[in-house]
Amino acid sequence: MPRDWQVRVADMLQAADRIREFTRGLDLDGFRADVRTIQAVTYNLLIVGESAGHLPAAVLERYPAIPWHRVRGIRNVIVHEYFDVRPDVIWETAQSDIPALVEVLNRMLGEAGP
Repeated sequence: MPRDWQVRVADMLQAADRIREFTRGLDLDGFRADVRTIQAVTYNLLIVGESAGHLPAAVLERYPAIPWHRVRGIRNVIVHEYFDVRPDVIWETAQSDIPALVEVLNRMLGEAGP
């Protein structure tokens, strides 16, 4: 059964919350030293990218501030180029890109209405 786009956005928000939870209290060095956290954050970034890939084009077009191709692209790198995933890129994405994305995702759900 297909999932509504709002459910996909909720999946993205849940993954983002987990990323924030997993990285709370860490700095880059601490993150690099913790393989479990790297794997957990990477997996949740995969969920964000996969979910973004299922959002309808009409929805994405309403929120052009988000580089959707990059959101989907990180999923592709994780899945297809897993051997080249760099912890510093995962960290930077988690610290810089996820908070901005969360802001837009919350707005998307708010504007979608009940």
